[in-house]
Amino acid sequence: MNPEVRDRLKPDAPWATHLAQDYDVRRYAVDRVERPRTIVRVETPFGEIPVKVSGGPFGPPQRKPEVDACIAAAKAHGVPLRQVIDAAMVASSGGRRKGGATTRSSFDK
Repeated sequence: MNPEVRDRLKPDAPWATHLAQDYDVRRYAVDRVERPRTIVRVETPFGEIPVKVSGGPFGPPQRKPEVDACIAAAKAHGVPLRQVIDAAMVASSGGRRKGGATTRSSFDK
């Protein structure tokens, strides 16, 4: 979006704005619903990692490990970031991965 156009639209912050293909400006009201969040601390082989858990009536709880803590743990243990994130996800779900699979997959044979 052209910065001049964007700057002129800022006063309408509660409105979502986008440019149509013919460069007309279209605005429409949007609502935002926040899921309630808590932070739990889980123990992993790489140390304690905080994990944000959002709940509510919008489906199953969503879990997101704190990236900064995962980066620090990965550097401290010399392992890939993905390995720390996966360990935090497994720990925060009580040892089960998304979809109900156990921590051991069919590829571990």
